[in-house]
Amino acid sequence: PNKKVNLIRLNVDSHKALVSKYQVTAIPTFKVVNSEGIVLFEVIGGGKTRVDRCIDKVKELFDEFK
Repeated sequence: PNKKVNLIRLNVDSHKALVSKYQVTAIPTFKVVNSEGIVLFEVIGGGKTRVDRCIDKVKELFDEFK
């Protein structure tokens, strides 16, 4: 199957409606959202450990949908 991931960087000052819709309360916030707009998981805050956790979770999700 073809797997596709879109990474989007969002300026919270310019996209207040999306910030509100997805309840972004801290910067940085990493959210994985499916094609229907449902948040599958999120990681709030920066740092290598949190970013690595986000990447690992994306890999797990792809494995689930094989």
